[in-house]
Amino acid sequence: MTIWNIVRLSNILLLTRTTRLIVLFPWTRLVVSVLADLPSNLTPVLGILISAFYFYALLGMNLFHDVIKYHNSTNSSNP
Repeated sequence: MTIWNIVRLSNILLLTRTTRLIVLFPWTRLVVSVLADLPSNLTPVLGILISAFYFYALLGMNLFHDVIKYHNSTNSSNP
């Protein structure tokens, strides 16, 4: 048995120990159920947030498109 297998076995034993704690205390079941439901509840919120950032980026690009000027003489890659 290699050291890698021993580490994997100890990690598995630690996980079974934590699952035993989840069953033992009722409040941990509540925490686990909330964490399991979290991605499905956050999906609409993240969609609205991403669309707001997208709109803000488009607005900024349209408002400030002529403000920043690029000068070819300051480019160090062209000799």
